[in-house]
Amino acid sequence: MYPAKSAPFRLLGLNFSDKFITDYSRRNVPAVHIASSRTFSCFEKVSSEAWIEALFASLLHYTLEKDLPDNELIQMKQAECMHIFQQRYPDIFSALLAGNLSKRVDLETFINENYMYNAPLERFAELSGRSLSTFRRECMARFGMPPNKLILEKRLEMAYEKLSHGDVRPSDIYWELGFETLAHFSRRFKDKYGVPPSCVKKDNV
Repeated sequence: MYPAKSAPFRLLGLNFSDKFITDYSRRNVPAVHIASSRTFSCFEKVSSEAWIEALFASLLHYTLEKDLPDNELIQMKQAECMHIFQQRYPDIFSALLAGNLSKRVDLETFINENYMYNAPLERFAELSGRSLSTFRRECMARFGMPPNKLILEKRLEMAYEKLSHGDVRPSDIYWELGFETLAHFSRRFKDKYGVPPSCVKKDNV
């Protein structure tokens, strides 16, 4: 769920290791299952629905009360999430089991489709099907810059495009382009273009 404009937000996530997915599959999935023929990106958005909302509402309780769950309860929540995927999102569930979200993909395509997501560089490398060192090396060879700089450049270029051709404000777009704070976005934008994002003139390209 996305926060309202300029509203604070909390990020809640469940991490599934390969071992957890394998163990869950052995316990809960028939030996034969049909893999989806659909092509998935490395970051898949799922539509909001009752089971997902209930799961994350229960997780939100722990952050609000500052009473973090123990490992056993976390594993129960992970299993609950996998069950929801199995019942409500079978294509994504099948892709998780088959490892279809971790296959090596074309680097340029991967960057262009995913640069706006706020994730650690290690996660970008993993989802592209590469080690971190290979990810860095290929970016340097193909684009002449390290991946963190390449991702930043892509974000800033899209920000300039949106600000100069759309009826948007910096506060409307910084988060969706992967910047954690408006101040960080404004500083990086000014470093590249020489003016703060609020001073970009419309249709001046």
